[in-house]
Amino acid sequence: MANVNFLSNFKDKLIELARYMTLETYIGRKIIVEQGSDGDKFYFILDGKVSVFIKAINMTGVEYFKHVADLPHGSYFGELSLIYNAPRTARVVSLDRSDLIVISRFAYEKIIRDFHIDQMDRMITYYMNFPLFEDISKEIIFTLVTRTRPIRFKSNEVIVKQGEIPKNVFFIKSGKLKVVKELDENRIKTQLKPKNTMKKTAVT
Repeated sequence: MANVNFLSNFKDKLIELARYMTLETYIGRKIIVEQGSDGDKFYFILDGKVSVFIKAINMTGVEYFKHVADLPHGSYFGELSLIYNAPRTARVVSLDRSDLIVISRFAYEKIIRDFHIDQMDRMITYYMNFPLFEDISKEIIFTLVTRTRPIRFKSNEVIVKQGEIPKNVFFIKSGKLKVVKELDENRIKTQLKPKNTMKKTAVT
């Protein structure tokens, strides 16, 4: 368990934290948390994947749940409600089978909360010093931070595939990325083919 990226931040408290952990398994498409409900748990995705939805209003004024993100195994959710003692900010739905480590509010506030607050403060500073956001208000930057998740990728791991519809925006905090574009050979041959020339016909 200590080898999991997020939990590795609490190696010295992992035994204590384990006392407060329970396992919840969701089979199929099930609502795990509902936007607007009271929050009393913090969730860590041990296996599987979940989708995140927020309430939105369409062009005709009808309210619906807009899909905003998919969280893979190793991700977590539910911390904002516990940090600010506020209602859930999104609906989270399981996809297929999802195994979740669940941590109570008591354990979260005792062991994890300070780490998350420090992490959020660092992200606020990062965004405020980012040239793209120099004219953005603090309120919007705070909203960005609440929607931001730090992700660590392994060397040579594919982050985005060519042709996929993007669902997230990535900012490089450290390290380097290589961008590779797959080219269509037939298209290249067509582009490189010499232009047709008009044949001169001798007139006698």
